[in-house]
Amino acid sequence: MKKRINGRAIIIDNDEVLLMFRRKIKDGIIKEYYAIPGGGVEQGETFEEATIREIKEEFNLDVEIISKLGIVEDDNNIGHIYNAKILGGELKLGGEELEFNNESNYYEVQRIKLSDIDNIELFEENKELIRKAKMENKVLQDTFKWLFIGLVLCFGVSYVTSSSEEIFMAVFGIFNGLGIFIYLIAELVLAIVLAVRITKMSPSTAKALYLVYAALTGLSLTGVFLTYTASSIALVFLATSIIFGVFAIIGKNSNIDLTKFGLYLFAALIAIIIVTIINIFIGSDSLTMLLCIVGILVFAGYTAYDVQYALQKTDMLGENAGIYCAFQLFLDFINLFINLLRLFGKRND
Repeated sequence: MKKRINGRAIIIDNDEVLLMFRRKIKDGIIKEYYAIPGGGVEQGETFEEATIREIKEEFNLDVEIISKLGIVEDDNNIGHIYNAKILGGELKLGGEELEFNNESNYYEVQRIKLSDIDNIELFEENKELIRKAKMENKVLQDTFKWLFIGLVLCFGVSYVTSSSEEIFMAVFGIFNGLGIFIYLIAELVLAIVLAVRITKMSPSTAKALYLVYAALTGLSLTGVFLTYTASSIALVFLATSIIFGVFAIIGKNSNIDLTKFGLYLFAALIAIIIVTIINIFIGSDSLTMLLCIVGILVFAGYTAYDVQYALQKTDMLGENAGIYCAFQLFLDFINLFINLLRLFGKRND
């Protein structure tokens, strides 16, 4: 018999997961269990479209797909399971489930606390996917929270340091004017340490070192505030945010496995570094412009790659997954900003 293909969604809201409770009574035998909401894929629909439609029909909710969690297969069905969030609507039973609801074939929408998942009748595979969705949501929240904090700290340090000559000299005038080199070396060393060891650190250490790195990056960007006009910096920051946001959404929603492009992105990054070093001695403006364009493309690609990586590898990154992903996306944003500024920024007279 051909198996039925369906799309289903795990919807977590305020530490509760929305499930369909089922009770079937046949020949005096009562069977009770829970199911992840969703249903069959109609002709011409994608799995995601079918999932969104079914949730609207069954639960009266508008949802947005966050990511695909996996595929669950039994004797009769192949279920494509998604992580989804609520956009709107009032939670209540609807669709065929409401139409055919009766004592012997009972449907009920229920909110189940995530802490009680192990105590209900639900396929173990589905329980694992609920745990995965919970972790994924936490990682995404932590990632963008710490990314925002890091960017605010970075650009705040740059602004304050460049705001007056006294502060500038106090920061960079130490060690007979070698302060800038000390900060750059410290930034490079810390970047390597975080890239290699961040998932193995304690959460407090990882967060503290990430904030130190963001502050050091802010110091190294002080020259940006001194070289370019404030309006130019603001416009490029806005452009960077838009490009970053677009590619982050692409990474979140893409059905293409972007992780297979990681090697190509890394090779392109190494090529940029090598050519940049060569160009220090050549001093070609045309090559500088080309490097900026390629850099924008590479770090836009890295943004999509890192967001998808954050969604797919949460269980591998451990308790520091959020801060690790924030660090990677911080690097993407800063490099996008620098390349865009070099290409389009207006210098002070």
